[in-house]
Amino acid sequence: MDRTFSIEVNDREASEALAALLHRMEERRGFYKTVAQLLADSARENFRKQSAPSGIPWEKLKAATIRERTRKGQLPLTILNTNGVKEGIHLAAAISQDADNDAARVGVLDQDPIRHYAAIHQFGGTIQIPARKGRIYRHYDPTSGVTGRKFVSPESEGAKATEVDIPAYTVTMPARPYLGVSADDETEILLLAGDWLGLEPGA
Repeated sequence: MDRTFSIEVNDREASEALAALLHRMEERRGFYKTVAQLLADSARENFRKQSAPSGIPWEKLKAATIRERTRKGQLPLTILNTNGVKEGIHLAAAISQDADNDAARVGVLDQDPIRHYAAIHQFGGTIQIPARKGRIYRHYDPTSGVTGRKFVSPESEGAKATEVDIPAYTVTMPARPYLGVSADDETEILLLAGDWLGLEPGA
């Protein structure tokens, strides 16, 4: 005896879920915006930890730099930030992020004076300082007509200015990376992608 089976498949929920997934894959800016924020926060954390995205500590300040900053009261001593009102290097505050439908971007604001030293700190390199005129101040005693050998500040009483020629020289800057993707960032991005696509953990 012939038997006939009728099976009805209701795939409305699956179709709607697939359509939603395809829409999210087409409108990706929200995901990339979240990734950009994650990486920008990680870059700022690198300044707090004083280390690269890889976790390797930045090269320490030279003894002469430490002495000079201590003399100027630029404390606490932190790398890539002199803590000075006018001279401060505020790369951490200049970290910016952006995103569109195709990518997440994290970098440093393109403005003076930040852009002039952002890359050299990230990658390291040699800076060529050209020869130039300079001015030094020493104490002058008008009674004896003798100019002292020790340097004084321009505001010191009896300070006498002398024009000098400063020869060209080079400054080598070590790389102190602050932008990048750490191993923890990679893991978090994968979790964000799974959550954004609506995937179950471990799928």
